[in-house]
Amino acid sequence: YPEGRDDGPGLTQPEARRELFRRCAEAGVKGVKIDFFNSERIEVVRVYEELARLSAEHRMLINFHGSHKPSGEVRTWPNEITREGIREQEYVLWDKLPWEHYAALPFTRMAVGHADFLPTYVRSKYLRNTTAVFQMATAIFSTAPPSGPSSRSRAQRSSPTSLSRPVVESRSTSSRVRANRRAADSLGSAGSPAGEGGGAEPMRRIR
Repeated sequence: YPEGRDDGPGLTQPEARRELFRRCAEAGVKGVKIDFFNSERIEVVRVYEELARLSAEHRMLINFHGSHKPSGEVRTWPNEITREGIREQEYVLWDKLPWEHYAALPFTRMAVGHADFLPTYVRSKYLRNTTAVFQMATAIFSTAPPSGPSSRSRAQRSSPTSLSRPVVESRSTSSRVRANRRAADSLGSAGSPAGEGGGAEPMRRIR
């Protein structure tokens, strides 16, 4: 939003805001994310509304980052899909968030509206005081409709929580489980969608 940064031209002037949406519309963009408001001055609050109006006029979605918490704007501008206004998991890039903070959020900040919480970090250096399973749970209590994962897709696929990752079979797997597996494989190879192209790969238990 502000001028003087090295990652964007700035949007403090009305003509710059109109030009942004005009160019985005020409390029076929469906949504924008605007950052670094960092103020609750009335002049900045009015800019939020103008940006929401411009995005609606151009049939785009909008996400406000570096913003204050919502206070009902989405009832007028439902194209606002989320906003920050929360100490979210971007903070784990530098430090850990207290357990009490995670526990309180659904009853405090998230009770007043959508929150861009950046859920599901899975890379070990960003887990801090959490676990990969805990991070998967953050996707459930986050109130932002487009709750995209914070980690890159490669990290998600290699995470212990990934359903596409092969797991180690236990030596104590019962004969009944093995029999059920063989039956499922034969059903899959007989024509079910899971078995197209040679049958479904059996699921294996974690030790």
